[in-house]
Amino acid sequence: MRLCIILATVGVLVGCQGPMSPSRGTPLAPLASSQGVDVLDYLLGQDGTRHGTQYQQQISSPGRVCWVKYAQPDEFECWRWDDQWVYHDVDHAIDGKPRWSYRFSDGRWLPRRLAVNMSGDVQPWALDVTSNVETFYSPSCEATRGVYGGMPDGSFPYRVSVSGVAGEMVLEYAPHAPGMAPESAERFSFKRGVGWYRWEGRGSIALFDQPGGPVVQRGTECP
Repeated sequence: MRLCIILATVGVLVGCQGPMSPSRGTPLAPLASSQGVDVLDYLLGQDGTRHGTQYQQQISSPGRVCWVKYAQPDEFECWRWDDQWVYHDVDHAIDGKPRWSYRFSDGRWLPRRLAVNMSGDVQPWALDVTSNVETFYSPSCEATRGVYGGMPDGSFPYRVSVSGVAGEMVLEYAPHAPGMAPESAERFSFKRGVGWYRWEGRGSIALFDQPGGPVVQRGTECP
């Protein structure tokens, strides 16, 4: 389901939407750098550690950010961006598969900028990523496909959408097989100027909204 959204950037309510269709709210192309709301204002906080129900450490570099999870060096997730898109780059924290990781061939996660209409309202946005392949890497960096979710050939379509409430932004991600409805969604919550602080999915909620915790060195990843 889509959410009612308020973004503090514009301070107005965007009406609730029903279930997403593949085309509704999908832009033909990302916005120019002079338009819209830069999503990095929400995605990125200060580098450092946080705790709550889960430990999380943000480590950023030009064009890329990684979050180390659980205070374990080999458990992390990284996103990257350019002037047009933010991409899911690598997930190195796969439940039940220590030191395994995966990457998407497409990986578009959300546009770098969210559109606004003539009244200054943020337009609802969603995207179905269909021509996408998920490649897994073993601890020795051997590449393989179809070993954990997705289709046997590695095909892994998914849907992403963006909404927000009072200065917060929610990224919703739901994988789905071709021609099938999306599975239960994961939701990533961000606060403007604070960054990622909450995750929800598979019937659980993880919070990492309090500063502090051990500093760890992020582990290596497969090229």
